[in-house]
Formats: sequence, C-alpha cells, structure tokens
Amino acid sequence: MNFRCVVLLALLAAAACAYETVYEATRVKFKYSSPAAEAKAIASGKFIPENCAPAGVKSWNDTLYVTVPRWKKGVPSTLNKVGWSEALGEYILVPFPSAAFQSQVKYVQSMEIDTRGRMWVLDTGRTNFFDGEDASVPGTPGLYIINLYTEHVAAYLPFPDHIADPKTSFINDLVVDDKLDVAYISDASGDGAIIVVNMMLKNITRVTHPTMKFNDGLKYTLDGVDMSKYSIPIDGITMDATQKLVYYNALRGNHLYSVPTQELLDGHATTVTDHGEKPPSDGLAFSSNGNLYFGSLVDNSIYEWNPQTPLSTAREIAKSFDQLSWPDTFGFDGHGNLLVLSNRLHLFVDGKMDFTGEANFRVVKIPVHGISYQYGPQPPNLPADVFAPKVEIATTVSAPAPATDSFYDVAAAAAAA
Repeated sequence: MNFRCVVLLALLAAAACAYETVYEATRVKFKYSSPAAEAKAIASGKFIPENCAPAGVKSWNDTLYVTVPRWKKGVPSTLNKVGWSEALGEYILVPFPSAAFQSQVKYVQSMEIDTRGRMWVLDTGRTNFFDGEDASVPGTPGLYIINLYTEHVAAYLPFPDHIADPKTSFINDLVVDDKLDVAYISDASGDGAIIVVNMMLKNITRVTHPTMKFNDGLKYTLDGVDMSKYSIPIDGITMDATQKLVYYNALRGNHLYSVPTQELLDGHATTVTDHGEKPPSDGLAFSSNGNLYFGSLVDNSIYEWNPQTPLSTAREIAKSFDQLSWPDTFGFDGHGNLLVLSNRLHLFVDGKMDFTGEANFRVVKIPVHGISYQYGPQPPNLPADVFAPKVEIATTVSAPAPATDSFYDVAAAAAAA
C-alpha cells in the first residue's frame, strides 16, 4: 500500500470518529447545597448513586438537558440541566425546572423541545420497575409542557387508563409536530403501541400494529448480558423533516418501519413500510438534512441513513467501544451537531456496571450539518439562529378544560386546590 493510500485511510478513519464529549460521569452527581446535604440524602436512601443512569438528552439555547429515569429507587431528580461544579471539578445535574417539580413528576425518560421553546416531557408514571415487579410503584402516565423562556409548567395532560395503564405503563419516547401541536409517543409496554396526543383537538388515541411487537427470535448478548430477556417492543421513534412519516423500531428487533402521520392522526396504522434490516438499536433521530440516525447496540457505533436509498447503504459515522456503549438517545445542539447519550444500559439494568473506573455515561456531539427535523427540510447552510421562536409563545398549550377532557392548566389547578 503506498503512502497516499495510507494517508487517505487515516483521514477517513479520523472523519468517522470526529466527535467531542460534552458530558461524562462515572457516577451521576446532582447539585446539593453542601456535601453534608448530599451525604444526608445518601444516608436516607433518597439518593442512591448506583441506581441513577441518564437516558434522554436534548439541547436548547446552548443548555443541555438530561433525564434520569426512576427505573430504580433513589433518583432524587428525574429531569435536569447539565452544569459544571468548579469545586468538584466535574459535571453535575441541576433539577429542572425546579427541585419542587421533582416530587410532582414521577419518572421522566424522554422529552422533546419544539421550535417555539416548549419542552414536551413524558411522565411514565410507574417507577422502580427495574428493582423487580414487586418493587414497581404504579403511577398515572402523562405529558407536561414546560415553557423554556419562563421555566414554568404551561400545561399537563394525564393519560386515561385505557391509553396507558398505571400498573404497566412504559411510555418511552416521543416526537412532536408543533405546527399541529401533536405528539407521537412510543409505548414499550405489552405488544407496543404509538400514542397520539393531539393538543389542538384535545384527544388521545392509541394505535397498534404487529410491527410494533418485539422479535422473539432475535437473540444476542452484549458484554455477557443475554439481551433476549429484555423483550421490549417499539422503543425508538422519530419523524422525517416533512413531518409526513413516523419511523420506529423495537428494542428487541432488527427492522426499521414507517407509517404515515396522517394515518396515526386518523387512529390507525395501515400503510406500514418495512425498510429492511439494521442492527438492534435504541433511539432514532431525523435531521433537517433529511438523514435518519440510529445506533448499533452490538458494535457501539452510530449510523447515518438517507431514506432515498436502501437501508443497507447506511454509513457508520462514529464508533467507540468505550465511549458509545449503548447509544441510547439523540438530540441536536442547533449548531449542526448530533448529540448522542450513551449509558451502558445493559450493564446498569443487569447490575454489572463498574462505578469505580472510567466514565459510564457520556453525551458526545458529532458534526452532521443538520438541525432538528422540526425545522423542516433545510438547505446546506444552517439558519443563523434556530433558537428564535417562530411565533409568540403562549403561557399554556391549551386552555383549561372540563375534567372529562383531561386537559388542564397545572397552575390553575394548583390555585384552585
């Protein structure tokens, strides 16, 4: 092999790994008023560091937001901003929008931020189910919407039992069409479903399809963990930049599917497309550049796919055994970078995570020359400022409604209580 070829291969390898770490931790650290306050929380069991693992990530106006699901007991704050402690010399998680909110919300795994500066926050409701079924605490699933300009809760929607059962709920991830004020939510309980929340029309529907089930025949191991025991159906969900198709995959599955958003709005999934095989993956993300991003759980890598081509042509854009172990969720920083949160979730759930060595949890950013799908198809040159709201933000998403509608303003409800 001549020198020119060696240099070319080296440049290509470097390009495939061009990412930067923006958060990392061996153990999750939360903001406390003092070391004594943290020690008291640990002693009381309110904070059990080994039970805390970040999962969801999003960015807005150069602020990074991270969720810590209450999969196990001892999670003091489930929705957070990422900060830096000069005293500790490490990243800390700051409760968002407040410490008080953490006792109101039960369990946040995923959130989405729309173009109008609103964070749509999924509350799974049920907690502690990774501690065992006997330890699982039922809770009402719901959807909060937080105004990021004021950091106040603007609206709340509890889900009725026939949409998401408080005893079995596992509402997992979501995408948002903020032109219609519609959220499409993956429900990873049972055989799986997509829950459609239409805030404008004030209704919720649950849509099922056989492709949302897990693949019982898919068997593999990760770092000695038998993944066949985690029979999770639909998990990852995203929407293309035209907002005409929702894409999804099962966690225990190796196919990627899509369904027209109009069918979901109409309460059914009839025209489902199987795009073919891919590695088992968790989260999905579409960019304004028209590409879909997914991770590979089996080889710790990130792939980019142009839907105008076969899925088999997806290209690997980043790979690292240590830094991309279990690429869980995605986001965009508004500056052309894809955000990836990795958390070695298989080791965490199986009780095999090492909290004494290198970082277990990371958020990295990868240049992809795109922003969130919500901004619609974009030209190669990014907007100067994607954070400027397109319309005046309202203090609530929907006006207070009768109890039968299940829509109400949190602040109004609290004042009336």
